[in-house]
Amino acid sequence: MSDSTTVRYVAGYGAFGVAVRALQLGLQKRPLLTSNPLVYAANAAIFGGIGFWLSGVDARHRALIEEKKRILLENRARADAIRARRQAELQ
Repeated sequence: MSDSTTVRYVAGYGAFGVAVRALQLGLQKRPLLTSNPLVYAANAAIFGGIGFWLSGVDARHRALIEEKKRILLENRARADAIRARRQAELQ
């Protein structure tokens, strides 16, 4: 997975964390901008960390899928070769 994809995961989840904090304050009917800005940063950092972890999960899953695909294609090629050999023996 490229670095830009990881940055997108981290930035997206970090922005989501800030939005969650804003929603939390909105539900409590508290002012958004007079709240402690460190809490916004903490939410962005926590959700950004989750995004970073999920980018690793995505990379591992993609690698597993590619490995399974390679194995399936090898099995299919081997089955096609066996089928062709049997057809040649019958004729």
